Amino acid sequence: LEQIQRKFGPQTSEFIIKNIKCIWISHHHFDHYFGLVDLLFKHAQVLKKYDINDQTISLFCDSFITQIIEEKVKLYEKDENLSFHYKAFERNAESPVEICGVTIESIPTTHCESSMSCVITFSNGKRLAYTGDMLNDKKFENGVKHCDYLISETTYSEPTSKTAQYNHMDYDSVMQLKKNLGAEYLFMTHFGSAYQFREVSPDPTSIYVFDYLYLTDDTIHDIFDIVHSVII
Repeated sequence: LEQIQRKFGPQTSEFIIKNIKCIWISHHHFDHYFGLVDLLFKHAQVLKKYDINDQTISLFCDSFITQIIEEKVKLYEKDENLSFHYKAFERNAESPVEICGVTIESIPTTHCESSMSCVITFSNGKRLAYTGDMLNDKKFENGVKHCDYLISETTYSEPTSKTAQYNHMDYDSVMQLKKNLGAEYLFMTHFGSAYQFREVSPDPTSIYVFDYLYLTDDTIHDIFDIVHSVII
């Protein structure tokens, strides 16, 4: 929420927040839904400001997150005299959902109870796959099969026994996943505290994500060129 407001300013950020259609969350570990209530609260404030009642966010998550959010929302609605505009749904691997011409497929993964990944197919046919947190045991790869863009957790910089112990991935397995899925671009994220960042310039289509990163299909090539031209 803060990055949206800082990057786009008050007016544009209100427009963005007002028009959020869907939030999809991979699993119930706190670092993956921290800030969700604040975002829903801001959404409620913006809709109240403009007297809008027909903009509901579809929230796809597990029942644990739904329960936590509902408890907090009750307090906000009571204390702030606001109505939150969202509807929670269980992610279902058997039932893709379509929102505004975009299809979201949920794929079970090995990480924690009810953890999932997803693949998003846009109206132009491009496919974006997101791993969430997971052990690379082929569930994700077999479910996605192919994607154009890959957003992948990269918790460990080197192969380690911890990948299987905590159900995460390392740099080498992520690069192999990109190759296996035929992804044109790779965005690496979710780095462990001891992560040793390495030079990725040999692969100009892979980057470590960073704050305020914003891409469109028209600018993605230029952004990757700029990132790889920077010498740290």
